Amino acid sequence: MRSSIPLLAVITLLSVFFWCASRSFAADAPLGPVYYADLPGVTRAEIESIERLKRSRPEGITYAMMYSDASFITEDGEIGGATRIICEELSRLFGMRVTPRLVEWNALVAGLDNHEFDLSGELTATPERRKKYRMSDPMMERPFMVFRHADREDLDLINGRETLRYGFLKGSIDSDRVGATSAVPFTAVFLESIEEAARAIQNGSIDAFISEGRPDFLFDNYGGIAYQQYYPLVYTSVSLSAANPDLFPVIDVFQKYLDRGGRGRISKMNAAGETEYRRHKFFRQLSEEEKQYLADHAATGRAIPLAAEHDNYPASFYNQRERQWQGIAHDIIAEITHITGLTFEVVNAPGVPWLSLQETLESGGAAMVTELMPTRNRRGRFLWPKDPYMRDQYALLSLEDEPNISIDQVFGARVGLIRGSAHEEAFHQVFPDHLDPVLYPNAMEGFEALEKGEVELVMMTKNLLLSITHYSERPGFKVNISLDLPSDSYFGFNVNETVLRGIMDKAQTMVDCEAVADQWRRKTFDYKKEIAQARIPYLIGIFVLLLIVLALLLALSRKRERLSRRLSQLDHLTRLPNRRFFEERMRAVWDQAVRDRQPLSVLAIDIDRFKRLNDTYGHPQGDEVLRAVAKVFERAAGRRADLVARMGGEEFSVLLPNTEPEGARLVAEKIRAAVEAAAIENIAGGPAIHITVSIGVASLKPGPCDKIEDVMARSDQSLYAAKESGRNRVCVA
Repeated sequence: MRSSIPLLAVITLLSVFFWCASRSFAADAPLGPVYYADLPGVTRAEIESIERLKRSRPEGITYAMMYSDASFITEDGEIGGATRIICEELSRLFGMRVTPRLVEWNALVAGLDNHEFDLSGELTATPERRKKYRMSDPMMERPFMVFRHADREDLDLINGRETLRYGFLKGSIDSDRVGATSAVPFTAVFLESIEEAARAIQNGSIDAFISEGRPDFLFDNYGGIAYQQYYPLVYTSVSLSAANPDLFPVIDVFQKYLDRGGRGRISKMNAAGETEYRRHKFFRQLSEEEKQYLADHAATGRAIPLAAEHDNYPASFYNQRERQWQGIAHDIIAEITHITGLTFEVVNAPGVPWLSLQETLESGGAAMVTELMPTRNRRGRFLWPKDPYMRDQYALLSLEDEPNISIDQVFGARVGLIRGSAHEEAFHQVFPDHLDPVLYPNAMEGFEALEKGEVELVMMTKNLLLSITHYSERPGFKVNISLDLPSDSYFGFNVNETVLRGIMDKAQTMVDCEAVADQWRRKTFDYKKEIAQARIPYLIGIFVLLLIVLALLLALSRKRERLSRRLSQLDHLTRLPNRRFFEERMRAVWDQAVRDRQPLSVLAIDIDRFKRLNDTYGHPQGDEVLRAVAKVFERAAGRRADLVARMGGEEFSVLLPNTEPEGARLVAEKIRAAVEAAAIENIAGGPAIHITVSIGVASLKPGPCDKIEDVMARSDQSLYAAKESGRNRVCVA
C-alpha cells in the first residue's frame, strides 16, 4: 500500500502538468487562417455593415502607406515588403481586395481625410487623432531612426551640449515624442517630404532628420546620407486607421483579430517583409556579373566549397556533442543564404589543422574560409571583404590563480602561440624582441599547455577564452593582459573568387553581424544534465509507464464525462435529446448551412388535446403516450442527420439538415400519418388509445444576416395555423 502513494502522487503531478500545458497551449495557439465573420465577438451588425461595404465596393478598398523598407517598389514595378503581405492578409480576412497605395506623408493624411484612401497603417494613435479617426490598438512598433550626413560622425545623443537642428515630417507626432525623451537640446524643423529632408541634410540646414521606422530605402536614392539608432531607445506604435465611417466596422473587426492572436501574426509578416526588403536592397546593389553568378549558381545547384575551422570558438567550431558546424560565421552564412540563395558546403573534416585549411583555400579546393585575418604575408594570395563580421581584441591569457603581470614582464615569460595564425604575427608585432615563444597547432593544445605549466601565457583573442570557459566548460583561465590591439574576423576568399567576394561583401551589410556575435558571446553550454540522463535510462521506462497509466485514467475519466454529458442532453422520460441539446445542434447545423449555402428545415410538433388525455386517463397514461409517440417520431424521421427532440411537455421539434420545403412537408406528413395510425396501449386495460398531432414546417437557406430565432418562430406560427385550422394536419410557412 505504501508504494502506491508515491505513484499516485507522480500521476497527479503529471496530470496537473499536462492539464496546465494543454491550457497554456490553447491560450497561446497561433491564429490560423480565419474569416472575419468567424472571429469571436463579431456582431451581426458588423457583418451586415461589412457585407454592405463589399457589395458597394466590388473593386475593393485601398491601404495607404509611405515609401519605406516596409513599402517599396520591386524590380518588376510591384509593391513589396510588409505592406504587400499585410494587404494580402486583410484581403483574406475580409473577403475583399485590399490594394496598397504608396504616397508621401501629406498626401496620405489628406487622402484619408477626404476618403480618397480607406485605410492606413501609418498613424500613431493619440487622443486627438482618435477624435478624427477610428483606430485600432497598436498593430506594430517601430524604432526612431536618426538620419545624418555620411561625412559627419555619429551624433552624441546622450551627452551632447550643442543645440541640434532636428527635421521632422510636418503633421507627424515624432517631434513630440523626441521632445519628451531627448537627452540633448534641439530645435525642430518641419519638412513637407522625405525628399525635402534629404536636401536639408545634404545642404546642412538640419543636423539630422528623425523618423519612426526605417525609411532608409528612400535615402538610398540620395548620396551621402547615413543613419544611426535614436537614443534613448524609443519606439512608437502604429494602428490601422480610417476616417470614412463606412470603414469603421472594418477597424472594429480588425481589433478583434488583433485580440485573438493577430498581433503575433502581424509581427511575423513584418519580419518576412524585412527579409524581402533586404533581398530587394541587396539585388539593387549587384553588378550584372554578380547577378549572372547567382543565376548560374541557382541553375547548377552546386554548393560553394567552404573551409571551416573546427576549433575557433565562437567564430567557427565543430560541436562534437551535437555533431554540427556552429559559430558566428556559420550563422551569418545562413543569413546570407536566406538573402542571396547561395548555398555552401563544408569540404573539410573536423580536426583538420589551420595550415591545411589555408592551403586548401589557396589551391582552390575551397572558395572561402570561415575566418582569415589580413596579414602582411597573406596579401596578394587571398581576398577579403571590406568589413569584418566580428571585432575582438588580442589578450595574453593565463591560469586564473596566476598573478597579473605587466607588459615588460612578458619578455621573460614563456608564451604559447598558434602556429601559422594571425595571432603569431600579431605577437611578434607587439613583442618583436621576444626570443622563444612556443608554437602549438591549435588553441586547445595551447590551453592544455597552460594547465600543464609548459607555458605561463598564451596569445589569443578574448573570444577564444570563451571556447574553454563556456563551450568546453573548463573554468580556471583568465585575461592576464588585455592588449590594445584589435583582432577583426573576416571571411577569406581564394584569390580568383572576386565575384563571390563582391556578392558576400554586399550581402554581409544586410546582416546584423554584431547581434549574431553578441548572442554567441553570451551563450553558455551545460551538457551535465544530458550526461546524467544517459546514465539512468530506466527513468525513461518509468516515465513511459506513468504516461500509460495516466492515459488509461484520462480515458476512463473522459468516458465517464461523455456518459454524464450524454445523460444531461437527454429527456429522462422519452430518452430523446432535450431542448438544450437541440439548440446546440441547431447552432452547428445553422453555421454549416450558412457556409455551404444549404437549406435546412424545422418541424414544430404538438400532441393534439394532450391536456384532455391527461385529465381523462391520468398522468401515467400521458407519460406512456409521450414515450410511444417519441418512438414513432424517430422511426418516421429516418435519416441519421435528422434530430428529434422533446422541447417540453407535449411539444417536440425535428431538425432536418439540407432539406428543402417540399422534402420537409413530406417528412411531416409521414410523421402525422404514422401517429394517427398508431394504437397506443391503454395501461388501465381498456381499448387502445388513438391520438393525433399537429405539425408546423419552416424552411430556409440561411445567409450571414439571418437569425435562428426567425426560423424557429416561423415553425411555431405554422404549428399555430395547423391547430387553428382543425388539428391533425401539416402547415408549411
